[in-house]
Amino acid sequence: MASEDPGPGLKANRELAIELAEMWVKQLLDKNWNERLHLIADLHEYMHDSIRDFADFCEIFPDTVAEIVYRLNGPEVACVEQAHLYASSRDPAHRDAAGSWFRQHRTKL
Repeated sequence: MASEDPGPGLKANRELAIELAEMWVKQLLDKNWNERLHLIADLHEYMHDSIRDFADFCEIFPDTVAEIVYRLNGPEVACVEQAHLYASSRDPAHRDAAGSWFRQHRTKL
């Protein structure tokens, strides 16, 4: 029978994603989606430079974005910047919402 435990590496990555989300969401709460997207780009750059193992980065960044969206109460996608942010999330529901928004607005982009 397979274990449900994700292992110490994945668990540490998940904990780091939650910690980063809790730190960064404070800067995002009073911002509009354009400002949020720019701050998330800064977070992406910071994480890319700080996390030595690219595979770890690829695990942690989407988890961090998902945790940030959860803390923003995951409102319905209403603009292109928000859709781009949601598209970077690990959560399939966020990515689906982004994809739906892009499909509905593709002629306007």
